[in-house]
Amino acid sequence: MHSLVCFVAVCIGIATAQLPDRCGEEAVTGRILGGQNVNRCTWPFTALVSIRIYYNSNFGNDFNFGNLTICGGAIISDQYILTSAVCAAPLYGPSAAVVRQSTRVVVGDFDARITDFGNDGRPEDVIELEDVRIHKDYDNITTSNNIAIFKLRSRIQYNNCKHPACLEPQRTAATSTCDVPEVDDTCIMASVGLKSPNDAEASNIPQQAPIKLLSRQVTEAIARQAPNNPLPAGTLIGRTESPSVQACLFDWGGIVVCQKSNRWWLRGIISTNNCLVSNGGVTTPEPPIFITEVANYKDWINRCVENISFCDTL
Repeated sequence: MHSLVCFVAVCIGIATAQLPDRCGEEAVTGRILGGQNVNRCTWPFTALVSIRIYYNSNFGNDFNFGNLTICGGAIISDQYILTSAVCAAPLYGPSAAVVRQSTRVVVGDFDARITDFGNDGRPEDVIELEDVRIHKDYDNITTSNNIAIFKLRSRIQYNNCKHPACLEPQRTAATSTCDVPEVDDTCIMASVGLKSPNDAEASNIPQQAPIKLLSRQVTEAIARQAPNNPLPAGTLIGRTESPSVQACLFDWGGIVVCQKSNRWWLRGIISTNNCLVSNGGVTTPEPPIFITEVANYKDWINRCVENISFCDTL
């Protein structure tokens, strides 16, 4: 049903034009509620990106309660990180200057308690932000177009624990031979948020869990059945195998990757959590996890990475 020739051609085009050939490879060697620990360097282009605020004297004594991991993200080039607008909003604009100065993107991070090293002996990168751009159509009420880009002040040093994601090609028609199945069960979500809604802070090791993604067409069909609860623009519905497996606080910006032709493609980023929506951990029906579909924003992403000054923003 899907064109392998089309898929491979698109993949090669992206890999040679913008990304190293290793994009989307799983290393040979989330904190998602109910998930499992991520093995070291399993997702070098995705879950091992932490967006962390380092509290210091700039905040005064009331804020000296340690460092806080606020979101996940994905490497899309050696100087750019893709994340959610929810994650970027606290760092956006002149009033956020102090918080931004204390925020770092940690790339190659596995255990938040220690400095992690790759197979080349290089440590994780802890990099300051140079710029923050939020999609111009982001709506903080509906969470429509929940996507943002960070430009890093210095470049990522790639190794086996850190290299970029393969971005899915943009799809323009439901009948496209490059389109995805109605239900894609090859996908994994992973991020760096809470392991329990009762936790005071994120745990130390990223978490991952299987997730089934409904296609754009199926997602929109479901949305038409509930006109009083509109679907956020640019999103897909994700379903886990069990109601006990959920996205939780600070999982925002975490990755959803799906496997095709021995590569893991960045299908989306976690837009909303569902760990506080349920009643005692179980609901009927199970609340969905909304995933921002990266393919919807390829033109915007490419424009931002080419020149951040031309990146349409709020």
